Amino acid sequence: MHCFSRYLAYSNSLNHWGKRWDDLYPKELSARARVDEYLHWHHGGIRTLAKAYMSPRVRLDKKQPDPEGIKELEKAAHRAVSLVESGFLGRGDGSQFVAGTAAPTVADFLCYSEVASLGPKYGQVLDLSPEEFPRVNRYAAVVF
Repeated sequence: MHCFSRYLAYSNSLNHWGKRWDDLYPKELSARARVDEYLHWHHGGIRTLAKAYMSPRVRLDKKQPDPEGIKELEKAAHRAVSLVESGFLGRGDGSQFVAGTAAPTVADFLCYSEVASLGPKYGQVLDLSPEEFPRVNRYAAVVF
């Protein structure tokens, strides 16, 4: 998914509406590095948790985790969303987006999908209270 997202953004430097995709995968190297940083962390960080928790709920061939396993997944999910809150959204640059950019990037689309799948609206793994995760809640409101 990550390579494909980067490929699409990179190869469509100008789409048929005349709109550049540079905002989705920035040309500027430091912004691109921040997008890549999130994409690499995402695959082994929050994505793994969402997949482990959600997969048994939607696939009949997957075994449901035991109650202790669910508690461990919830703790790990909390740590991952805390890192999104304080690390990726808490860079101190004033940006509302994961890579510190002025507009959403491919990193934001992937981040939102995983955070939402763990949150109270969909996966119901985490509460995501505005008091504990103010940046994540503002982020969710802005991105979608």
